[in-house]
Amino acid sequence: MTLPTPPRDDGEEDVKKSKGPITLDAKQHSFEFEFVIPNNLELPSFMELFKEGMIRYTLTCVHDKAHTLGGSSKCEYNVPIIERIDVSDSRFHVPREEIREIPFEALMMGDAHGHGHGNDGFVPKAIVRVNLPKFGYVRGEFAGGAWWGVSIATWSR
Repeated sequence: MTLPTPPRDDGEEDVKKSKGPITLDAKQHSFEFEFVIPNNLELPSFMELFKEGMIRYTLTCVHDKAHTLGGSSKCEYNVPIIERIDVSDSRFHVPREEIREIPFEALMMGDAHGHGHGNDGFVPKAIVRVNLPKFGYVRGEFAGGAWWGVSIATWSR
């Protein structure tokens, strides 16, 4: 996997020192992230009214794969932003982990001459794991921390 810019801190010196795109080895890599819910916007609370409609706020993780058909995969996670309730209540402080498996199906298509890459049924894949310490947020709240993060593990043969 090639990153357009290096992650803030992956614990690997060559990754930290890189000034441009880097290629990651097929192993697990973790990237911290943070976000702020703007407090100057009039955002309605997250809700799902089934047939009547819904309001959702989404965190999108894009896994951009160079040199493949389709180019990138993405995972989306709902981030409930809730107003007019006490989000300090313990019910909203349950850690949340979302895991998505992304197959690299484009890698199995073969080369320009129609030759396959030895497809024996194995499809290379990445596992994307996002950890959030709670699931209720309000406007203006800083949403970052030492154990927040996105973890990407890739497998190939």
